[in-house]
Amino acid sequence: MKLAFELILTAVFFVGIYSIAAASRQREEMWGEMIEREARVSGKKVQDGRSS
Repeated sequence: MKLAFELILTAVFFVGIYSIAAASRQREEMWGEMIEREARVSGKKVQDGRSS
């Protein structure tokens, strides 16, 4: 019984970490797009490390 409980806790833990990582990755992409859009509007060159 204790083993099943620990397995469930471990699964929840990993799912939580995965969802946090996915959310932060989406947020980074969103920020990158916003920065690129602002740079395009103001006519500056984007220095993001990504070559376009």
